[in-house]
Amino acid sequence: MGLKIHNRPRGSGKTQECIDRMKSDEKLLMLVTTHKQKEYYPKELHDRIIVAKNIGDTLNHIQTHNPTKIQPGGFMLKKLLIDEGFLGMSRTDIANFYYELGEIYSDVEMYCTDSQEKHTL
Repeated sequence: MGLKIHNRPRGSGKTQECIDRMKSDEKLLMLVTTHKQKEYYPKELHDRIIVAKNIGDTLNHIQTHNPTKIQPGGFMLKKLLIDEGFLGMSRTDIANFYYELGEIYSDVEMYCTDSQEKHTL
């Protein structure tokens, strides 16, 4: 599993990039934390957008709903895209979240705007 972070300013086209990527690759899923965030995406992508606030709900959704519809009882997830809602988590929770995502054996990319850039760890 690989992790890539796209840290760019607000209004720089992150959401549109995700939309374009999802339209061109049916094996991509998007993770958001609220239903309001999901509404920013076109309706035809909604079946591949997971609304969850924690890793347990995320993994459960992927495993039970088979969102990439490859075959009964299985799924083929190429990459999980994350909309920036998880940045409100503590650093420990974020580290644990990515560790737990290792269960899906997939690459993960987060699109975010880090308003805390000037702070040190």
